[in-house]
Amino acid sequence: TFHTGDVSIAANLYKSLAVQGEPLAQFRLGVLYEEGKGTKKDSREAIRWYLVASAQGFSDATYNLARLYHDGRGIPQNHVRARRWYGVAAKQGDMKALVNLGVMNAVGEGGPRDYRKARELFAVAAQRGDDTAKNNIGAMYFKGLGVPRDLLRAHMWFNLAAAHGDSEAVRNRDRVARLMTGKQILRAQEMASKKQMHVQ
Repeated sequence: TFHTGDVSIAANLYKSLAVQGEPLAQFRLGVLYEEGKGTKKDSREAIRWYLVASAQGFSDATYNLARLYHDGRGIPQNHVRARRWYGVAAKQGDMKALVNLGVMNAVGEGGPRDYRKARELFAVAAQRGDDTAKNNIGAMYFKGLGVPRDLLRAHMWFNLAAAHGDSEAVRNRDRVARLMTGKQILRAQEMASKKQMHVQ
């Protein structure tokens, strides 16, 4: 974040560095074009710089590119392209891209609905400590999406996400707990404790 007077100076500096091939500058220049700060708002220019930075493996740029297509920010919404770019960003190690790609698979945006693939993507992100992914796995077990409905596993995953203060996971865990016996809740908590040792 910059003060208003600094933004156009930063934009010029980023342009200079971006043209020289600096991926962080290319990414930041893309952000400035996307937000219209220090330069006129121009989604096409944002995409151009995100593409250049992405080609150098800069995952934040790839993620932003996917998000532009996913949300249709200043360009026509295109879920097929969004799914493809989230896939590239996920391979570059971007956790949010992994989770968003999982969601797109679960709801069938930009391709066929594939709960198995969604759960696999969420599992990878959960293994790396992503609480949104843990919450999403819990929701799949709670609703029986691509897996048999399982309140114990749903509670376990919600509990794992809630352990780090995820408010949605706390609400989900409490909602599922109202459908369980005290014994089941205790069992789900034991399962969460064991799983916590393997998930970070």
